[in-house]
Amino acid sequence: MVKQVKSSFKLYQKFNSNSESTLFELVSGKNNETKQTKCLAFLISKSPTVLSKILKISNIKNTLKNIESLKNYNYDFYRVDAEMISEGTPRIRRDITISFYKENKMKFVIVIEAKSVLIKNVNRLTPQLEQYLDKRHYSLDTPVPIVGVALSKYPYIFSTEKNHFISITWLEIINILYELRKTHITDYEDFLIDEYFKFITGVDTEMKFFEQEVLSVSASTSFDSIVKYHIHGCPHNQRGYKYKDTLFITFRKSGVMNKLYKIEEVLVVDTSFASYETELKKSHPHVANRILDYMKEEDVKNNWLKNAKTKIYRFYVLSKKESIELLHKPRIPNSSVRNGIYFNLSELLDTTIPFVKTSSKIQV
Repeated sequence: MVKQVKSSFKLYQKFNSNSESTLFELVSGKNNETKQTKCLAFLISKSPTVLSKILKISNIKNTLKNIESLKNYNYDFYRVDAEMISEGTPRIRRDITISFYKENKMKFVIVIEAKSVLIKNVNRLTPQLEQYLDKRHYSLDTPVPIVGVALSKYPYIFSTEKNHFISITWLEIINILYELRKTHITDYEDFLIDEYFKFITGVDTEMKFFEQEVLSVSASTSFDSIVKYHIHGCPHNQRGYKYKDTLFITFRKSGVMNKLYKIEEVLVVDTSFASYETELKKSHPHVANRILDYMKEEDVKNNWLKNAKTKIYRFYVLSKKESIELLHKPRIPNSSVRNGIYFNLSELLDTTIPFVKTSSKIQV
């Protein structure tokens, strides 16, 4: 009998020699986005528990329930394909395809386009998924309903009525794994879930839930609208607006900061489609009117939509209940700095420091 002993594995590579490595770091891929996708596909294929939890994510669950031709989404077998190549030309590659069967008959298909856990350009999600769901490229899917899922860092609002397009976030996946790590399923599934959790939360050593505690943004022209609606909006993929994740956000008016707002949610909205308002109200009814009213007010005051170089915006939903008054009104020395600036919470709460240095924390 082999004696039961513990062991560890360490893969020496850039940024990754300080901690224990995981099984998934051995997967080949030209970049971390590719590796994340392949590894997630493998995990789903080997863990029915993970798949069942993903199907219970509200956007996926509600979409499947609302498909008229799909009376139920029970299944007794599923197949996972990673990087499935299309038929004919041009050659198209789906990230993850999950085909569900009942009594040897295909019932429905879910196609996942997985973006990196880091902030990446998501302005082509709609045309990408349209290609992935085009049955001219994937004829085997023809008889059954197909759902297109965008997996990205932030929720994405699709403005198309052609297909069943929905958005889920990496944080939802991470939370599923986090909760499953607390329970025992099988030794094998437990192992894979734990390995993938450690892998995905350590990508590039930059994947952190909150990279800084406070983001400070110049908001001289939009300050009143932010306070009124508890919404802040900015271009999503434009230079100077690619902010890190933070717990709190504060807004500078003439360099002065007077309140910290807790960030409840971050949404990405593509306004290039005429139906984006309807889709936003359907997917996020609790904040849709606040966002739309903010947009209209800012457009009237500052030609916000007309002057922008993009049609994709990121909206920060600010808590109405959880905020911190900065009674000492800290300010930065140079009020002309327009970029995002990051602070530790302790820096802004220190009433003995009226001026906050910005040299090493200005967003570029």
